[in-house]
Amino acid sequence: MFTGLVEQVGRIAALSRVADGGRIDVDHGMFDTPLRSGDSVAVAGVCLTVKPVSKTRFRADLLAETFLKTKFSRIVPGARVNIERPIRAGGHMGGHFVTGHIDGTGRVASVRAMGRDKAVRISCRKDILADIVVKGSIAVNGVSLTVVALSDSWFEFHMIPVTSGATTLDSLKPGELVNIETDILAKHARRVAKGSAASGKATVTEQLLRDSGIA
Repeated sequence: MFTGLVEQVGRIAALSRVADGGRIDVDHGMFDTPLRSGDSVAVAGVCLTVKPVSKTRFRADLLAETFLKTKFSRIVPGARVNIERPIRAGGHMGGHFVTGHIDGTGRVASVRAMGRDKAVRISCRKDILADIVVKGSIAVNGVSLTVVALSDSWFEFHMIPVTSGATTLDSLKPGELVNIETDILAKHARRVAKGSAASGKATVTEQLLRDSGIA
């Protein structure tokens, strides 16, 4: 489990593809605790199992599903990527719960300046948008963000200078693909509500949400 708070910005050193998947090498800075074989690391928001090649490079195998669902289908050596290790049990929890399981890609529709900040609009599929709410959390390229606007074809977030300076989001341009992971809590809530409606029993009600402190 990750938080969407990026630790480092690394670079793709090598990428190879085969019929049923591929392999990726990532250059990174030194961590306080060296990576070990079998560790999980989120790269551009994608949870990968790593094998250290050196103190500043690791390798990971990629499934065909990873190329299908993520922007790794278009990524090239030299590309900058956000890197985060999993949160430790008992550690400080910032951002939000991020699994590293990408729902799909979106495309940058616009980037506009708002004083020191930036407003970024992302176009994506309707099934992804179904799990997004205004003021809710979302991970874009592995970065925890807050949704500020939403339509039936796009969502928008604002980016403060700290986020711009510490992640790859500072270089986003219109037309660029991004990895998207919606909030896992929103997915479970929608599934429960859907099951409730299908059964004909209103097991999830407004009163229940109020009593639970959710609404």
